[in-house]
Amino acid sequence: MNVISQIDSIDTLNKLPVMEGVTLQDIATIELRQDHESISRSNGKDVLFAVVTKEANANAVDVGNKVQEVVNDINNTVKNADVAVVFSTSDMVVDSVNSMMREVLMGALFATIIILLFLRNLRATLVTVISIPLSLAVTLYLLKVSGVTLNIITLGGVAVAVGRLVDDSIVVIENIYRRMQKESFSVQMVISATKEVAQAITSSTIATVAVFLPMGLLRGGLQAFLLPFALTITYSLITSLVVALTVVPLLSSWLLRSSRLKEEKSSKKFGMFLAWNLRHKWVTLSLAFFVFAASIAAYVYMPKGALDASDAGYVVVKLKYANDVPVKEVLDSGKKLEDYMMKQDQADTVLLQYGNSAEEAQWGNVSSLAEVNYTIMMKENADAQAFMEAVRAQKKNYDGATLTANETGIMSSGSTTEYVDIVGDEFTAISSVAKELTAKLQTVDGVEKVTSSGDDTKPEFAFNVDPLAANGQEIAMQISAMLNPMPIGQIELDHVSTSVVLEPSVKPTTEKELTSLTLMTAGGMVPLSKLATLEVRNEPAMIYHKEGKKYLRITAEIDPKLVSKIGANIQKEIDTIKAPDGVLILAGGASVDQSDDFGDLGMTALISIGLVYLIMVLTFKTLRAPLAIMFSLPLAAIGAIVGLLISGVTPDFTALFGALMLIGIVVTNAIVLIDRIKHNEQYMTIREAIIEAALTRMRPILMTAIATICAMLPLVFGHSEEGSIVSQSLAIVVIGGLTAATILTLIVIPVIYELFYFRKSAKQRIGKVDSANHSISSL
Repeated sequence: MNVISQIDSIDTLNKLPVMEGVTLQDIATIELRQDHESISRSNGKDVLFAVVTKEANANAVDVGNKVQEVVNDINNTVKNADVAVVFSTSDMVVDSVNSMMREVLMGALFATIIILLFLRNLRATLVTVISIPLSLAVTLYLLKVSGVTLNIITLGGVAVAVGRLVDDSIVVIENIYRRMQKESFSVQMVISATKEVAQAITSSTIATVAVFLPMGLLRGGLQAFLLPFALTITYSLITSLVVALTVVPLLSSWLLRSSRLKEEKSSKKFGMFLAWNLRHKWVTLSLAFFVFAASIAAYVYMPKGALDASDAGYVVVKLKYANDVPVKEVLDSGKKLEDYMMKQDQADTVLLQYGNSAEEAQWGNVSSLAEVNYTIMMKENADAQAFMEAVRAQKKNYDGATLTANETGIMSSGSTTEYVDIVGDEFTAISSVAKELTAKLQTVDGVEKVTSSGDDTKPEFAFNVDPLAANGQEIAMQISAMLNPMPIGQIELDHVSTSVVLEPSVKPTTEKELTSLTLMTAGGMVPLSKLATLEVRNEPAMIYHKEGKKYLRITAEIDPKLVSKIGANIQKEIDTIKAPDGVLILAGGASVDQSDDFGDLGMTALISIGLVYLIMVLTFKTLRAPLAIMFSLPLAAIGAIVGLLISGVTPDFTALFGALMLIGIVVTNAIVLIDRIKHNEQYMTIREAIIEAALTRMRPILMTAIATICAMLPLVFGHSEEGSIVSQSLAIVVIGGLTAATILTLIVIPVIYELFYFRKSAKQRIGKVDSANHSISSL
């Protein structure tokens, strides 16, 4: 037999008999309260946030659309429901993809205009630019087959490759075009002209693709970030090569059949300059070496910046008080600041978050109860800087609080930070080192703010009980019962299990009220002040552990454009501190991550250079000609560094990635030039072969370079989309490097090539002079 009795309403609980003639409501006040772990508000209204995280291989846009469908369904079917999507990455992806697509189309347009200006023939231009849509269509199909989605990274690869897509086609059509000026048109002539440059463009494309192969050796997240980009460019280049060797000759045989072209003469002045240049090699090589050395020195002393991922569409604001400030005062101030920001014209949505939840705590996301955080979504074309300045100016209205406002992106934290962990067994020792280091870091140029986890303290009350006057355990039990809420059971309200908590019997607000509490002892009721002395200490609000040892973390917010410089200066300050035995000082943060990424890309670049050289050796079946081609790389470095200096852009991770791309891009022109020289050597002296090749290949070299440069101009002047590797610094590096390499390839590479064959070339010139003298004497 079961006997069941349960309380299912507040009224029943009120009338519950405690003793004869006395009910619970006679001796206590009973009320139902809503217990919140945290507070979330949107534009002044309490809300419940739900975060939907997509699977790694899921499409962000599809997930976003399905979430919106569910939201609409809830609003239509659930009474009084008001559900809205506050933020969706799918919207960001769609906007960014559309923006990047515009830059791709602008780049293609610029490349087409350049080709038209050079060839001055509409049909020849159409034959060339057909490679862009064809290559892009096949590339997108190959990406789909590979399981790679169309996103910011892959579209960034397309934007970078769009100028390079026409390079192979330009070389083919220009050679056909040049042959047509001297020969009668025929299908056989088109085939012959294509074969003449086939080896050069094939080896240059393979070399460019080889640059991206080592990315498979990169680590974890870096590989996942760069591999889709590399696949996009690889597919684009291979497709453009196939189009250049098949579609371009086919269309040329059809569209150019009836074209009548006048022969264009080579530049005599450039030919004379080349002849002088080859006779005075030391002048050219000395100048090139001097400029290269100066560029490398400039790069070494240039501060390296962090990847810029800020998005002025979002602003993060933080209002923080000392930990001993009452929660009610913090919340009241937080709502006051919320109301002010909602009234600003620039703000579209103001989100407020306060407190902690059990779910967030599982992942280590715990914030102080004296801190209120805001995320403000700005209106389109709003002045985020003016909004932040207005918010910061409100600090005077919040005495004792720290108020910060920074623009941010959804994928960035709003600031670039360095951190130093002081690890040890004794908290006193690590605290002493932390204070010394904090003072030193505040003097480092570029450090905007220094905080320590040890600064986040809370008052701790300790009672030292006189063992002769009372039992310490009994005193602790009585104080705990008087000051702490006590759970006494559960009741069912509206079919929901609800806790019943006995509130503290006393709520002292001052130290005097606390020490005046009366406790029961063996001798009767005695004030707490006669049993124990009160000691108030400020203890860390949270204790951090690393590998079983206590540690304090010092965090420095730094200028993102000076990451490497500030990181080095911070390390110098660390080296000046003599840590006690058992205390370790470990540095980390943006500069360490940057150094690791730069190291990985540097190793990738070395492997890529080795692969490119190997491909050249297999192509030309000699060691010296490929070595001459490789000298185009330091020439590109000159332009890349000069471009950064002129633009004032701080080199970051994407700039270094642009330098890696240059390895494959700039050797293309050198390959086209050297291939012509090797072809000429069959019936010319080396010097004659060099001059003829430079004059003949000057136009396709300039066309391909200028087309690639103009195709990347929208990336320089456009907005760098968040989450994309394609940035302004990458475009500047590629444009600057390609510009310098193109010009110097026509000037320096011929000198280096003849230098590698100096003896043979000298003998040929002497033999030619002797032959000429012999002919004269015979006469």
